[in-house]
Amino acid sequence: MGRPLDGTAVLVVDGAGNPLPAGATGEIVVAGPHVMAGYWRAPAATAATFRRHPPDERVWLHTGDYGHLDAEGHLYFSGRRDDLFKRRGLRVSALEIEAAARDIPGVREAAVLPPAGGRDVVLFAATDLDGPRVLRELAVRLEDGKVPPVCVVRDELPLTPNGKTDKRQLAALLSAAEQED
Repeated sequence: MGRPLDGTAVLVVDGAGNPLPAGATGEIVVAGPHVMAGYWRAPAATAATFRRHPPDERVWLHTGDYGHLDAEGHLYFSGRRDDLFKRRGLRVSALEIEAAARDIPGVREAAVLPPAGGRDVVLFAATDLDGPRVLRELAVRLEDGKVPPVCVVRDELPLTPNGKTDKRQLAALLSAAEQED
């Protein structure tokens, strides 16, 4: 994402709000003149999202985005709070896996279902390639712990009325397939 705007400060913090060192992934928080002061007539939401942090105790906006800062102060985005999950000791972003899968020649679309209910992460791909080939190509692009164990290949992925991948429908398809086994 680059460097923050002039006058805007960016920190990456852990779950307790403590600043993390360069390279460590955590929640991105921002403060400065470009940041709103709170939510209109919503004191509870304001208190949950806007909090004071060291080093200067000013109010910081908790963005819900995760990433890290490098040693030179460049910000790197990893994903949204609801997009991240832990797997094999790694913080994994469904968006990162989907982007890496779409980078594979022949993969038209990709969607990830994070682990849930005892099931491991699952990748769905709209492609003419077979699932094992997609996973081998993905292993070239991602760390081992981020590569899903399963790739379900489909001609196309279901869409919501807004044109986004319908992950609820994918979960239902997966559930129905597991019940058939």
